Amino acid sequence: MHPDSANIIFTGGRGPSEWTDMDFAVSWSRDYGDSASWVRCELADTGYCYAVEFAPSNSSIGYAAGQVTGKGAVFRSTDIGLTWTECPNAPRDSILSIAIHNDDPEIVYAAANGLFRTTDAGQTWEPVELPVGNDRLRSVRFKPGASDTIVAGGMNGVVVSTDGGESWFEMNSGLDTNRVNWLEFADDGNCLIAATAGRSCYVWSFQTGIAGTEPLPTLSPGVEIVPNPGRGIVRVRWPGHHERVLASLTDIAGRAVWQQWAETNSAWLELSLPYLPPGIYHLWLRHRTARTSARLVRY
Repeated sequence: MHPDSANIIFTGGRGPSEWTDMDFAVSWSRDYGDSASWVRCELADTGYCYAVEFAPSNSSIGYAAGQVTGKGAVFRSTDIGLTWTECPNAPRDSILSIAIHNDDPEIVYAAANGLFRTTDAGQTWEPVELPVGNDRLRSVRFKPGASDTIVAGGMNGVVVSTDGGESWFEMNSGLDTNRVNWLEFADDGNCLIAATAGRSCYVWSFQTGIAGTEPLPTLSPGVEIVPNPGRGIVRVRWPGHHERVLASLTDIAGRAVWQQWAETNSAWLELSLPYLPPGIYHLWLRHRTARTSARLVRY
């Protein structure tokens, strides 16, 4: 979504079927996605665009990244995505995510088989040193309103830098799995959502920077919901066996949509869910010393 307007949407991928060479392409819509136009990027035959981002500080400038003929590729636009020019010397491997600095559109990070950085609008790229084992990345994001804070996620969890990428440390406490497919900030940057492979979405809350935000321990095994998919009254197995539990639902964007205090003296709770649109939600159960969660499908 373009930073200036919610009705301008960009997507990446390959060109339409009539493009027989399956070009690296970017599509854009100016009517909330009701219609779309494709842009064939310069010299970009036989490729795939995995990521499109526009600069928060200069919304005319955007970057599109992915792979062309099996090698990493980055393209830059200075006219809101109407035309694209290839950046030289892109990282070698396919690029799955890019992040543009909040204040400087010439600083861009690219997540691939490692993390790479340009400070000159994609003319040159340098590798960024991460903790050992964190080289298979799938997502990188700048924290809104805090350009020195960068997070990256991949097959070995989440790493974070609070000094503009000079030093990094792991931030995996509370994750049931380290296979992170995507990261996104919500609530004006106060929450970080991690979408994991084959498991759930997890939320990290930023209260006062990074320090002091260690999440509550996660109980194992997790919540069992019967029936699931369900609506109306559902029964929930709560492995904590606490007498008073806060139950809450979040939607797939991480927004809180409902909560209720529940009393129990056994391992089962009965929750009367409100009317909600059909879709995928996450049920969270919290006690002052622990938490657990599960996916709920509403039909």
